[in-house]
Amino acid sequence: MEVHFRKNQQMKTDQVEVTVEAVETTQEVTNLLAYLRRYQSREAANSDASLKSSVVMADQSLLAYSQELTAHSANSNSDESGDHSALSAKQATTAQSGILSVKTADEIILLKVADLILIDVEAGQLVITTTNRQVLAKERLGHFVDRLGQANFVQISKHAVINLDHLQSLSNSFSGNMTAELAGGNQALVSRRYVKALMAHLGL
Repeated sequence: MEVHFRKNQQMKTDQVEVTVEAVETTQEVTNLLAYLRRYQSREAANSDASLKSSVVMADQSLLAYSQELTAHSANSNSDESGDHSALSAKQATTAQSGILSVKTADEIILLKVADLILIDVEAGQLVITTTNRQVLAKERLGHFVDRLGQANFVQISKHAVINLDHLQSLSNSFSGNMTAELAGGNQALVSRRYVKALMAHLGL
């Protein structure tokens, strides 16, 4: 994948145009387009930033994304176990950088790990609650947590994981269970089987 900048003096000073060219629409192209849409939405929400800063951020983001895709493509011909290891390594690096990719029914989106509040399983779907939205994904809870790889995400039942950074309080519930009050008015039931481990994470 190659990234180029071309000056066009026919364009307006506040206009930036990005074109993605490829032989066909591959998974990498789909990922990149999804990333650009997220970037565009983020820039619209921060319209007070200067154009110069926006262009610099876009260049740095696209370069980092290009390096990720190049690394993934370089390993695309390895055996199945090698592909799995390479993908796991890339996913871990992405999570550590503060961004996690999530595949929904019709797109791939990028979420800030710090914004994740609650990850739950409902009707066979992974429901990811963040500070500003809710995302439905087709992924096993255990696999998602492995990709996170962060100690502040703690399992509170067979089907739910919370981010301790967004835990506000705990109260006793029925049959030895507890209720976790989370940011944004969210709640989650802590199964009594997981109460002890949660307390250990809280240093209690």
